[in-house]
Amino acid sequence: MNRKSLTIGVFSLLFLCLAACSASSTVRINMIGMNYGNTVDFTYQTFTGYEVNRLDVTAGETISLTYDMEINKGSLHLQVIAPNDTTVWEKMLLDSESDTVEFRVEHSGEYVLRIDADNAGGSMEAEWRVK
Repeated sequence: MNRKSLTIGVFSLLFLCLAACSASSTVRINMIGMNYGNTVDFTYQTFTGYEVNRLDVTAGETISLTYDMEINKGSLHLQVIAPNDTTVWEKMLLDSESDTVEFRVEHSGEYVLRIDADNAGGSMEAEWRVK
């Protein structure tokens, strides 16, 4: 293998590694807050990535989710995911919104509240509980 082929191979490998890393990158600029208990509460200048919160629920119970999202830029995607990895509720937000939603669950186990941010600026507050 000549030197030119080796150099091209090394740079190609480096480029692939950087591309793979950037595909799953997280950006958090001036992000302050906490993810604790059944609550997610953050303020941020720029956020790209996701936050996850978990809640144990028994089949037949009702989940109550209250959220208050302030969006100055970008978008937020909220999802509640069942233990069998199906999405039981979701909402895409391009503008600020507050709401409370309730739904009965069919499967017992750990439910996941996932909030995905795409170049979002503003704040998020979400609290969920079993009723």
